[in-house]
Amino acid sequence: MGGLPVISVHRLHLTDVTPAPDLPWARPTYPVFAFLVVHPDGPILVDTGVGVGNAFIDELYSPVHHGLDEALARHGVTADRIATVITSHLHFDHCGQNDRFGHARIVVQRAEVDAAQAALYTVPEWAFPPGVDLSVIDGDEDIADGVRVIATPGHTPGHQSVLIESADARTIVCCQASWDLGSFDERTLGDDGWDQAAGAASVAKLHALAPERVLFSHN
Repeated sequence: MGGLPVISVHRLHLTDVTPAPDLPWARPTYPVFAFLVVHPDGPILVDTGVGVGNAFIDELYSPVHHGLDEALARHGVTADRIATVITSHLHFDHCGQNDRFGHARIVVQRAEVDAAQAALYTVPEWAFPPGVDLSVIDGDEDIADGVRVIATPGHTPGHQSVLIESADARTIVCCQASWDLGSFDERTLGDDGWDQAAGAASVAKLHALAPERVLFSHN
């Protein structure tokens, strides 16, 4: 991988959530991860986790927060240094602290912005924070040298994953294109997705990139 920059990727454990038992997608308590991409041109953040102070989300998901600032600080980064946020999709547990990054470029797929207009799709003030302009894209796009957004619809209409090609490894931050390694290996979404067939095609697309490491949002 000569000529590629040295890029490190760090998983940030931001929240644990426990869906209420009467929800159709109820499951045991699970973690919510974001990912810090330490790049020579400046740090990039993939997702921002669950927001704070929404009574509806607190009642349905009982979030236990671990602190974004503390998670970043373990890697010597502060929130004001993040120049780019890649939002995998606009569900509440992936965009909940986007309001803290009005100074940054927040990258999201146009199909996701459109989908998130539906009632109960997300928490609107987290997905579309007042005074924060989203950088809306269509499909795959290079974000920085060695960092490329990959459109992976399935879990949601505008879900996106991230390919990171470093001098020492090729990593895919799958986000929620697949729930875990088991469903990723089976090329099925393995989750309560918007379109199972689209999700399977997206996972096959990620497999074709031949990653050496795959990282997931919840497992």
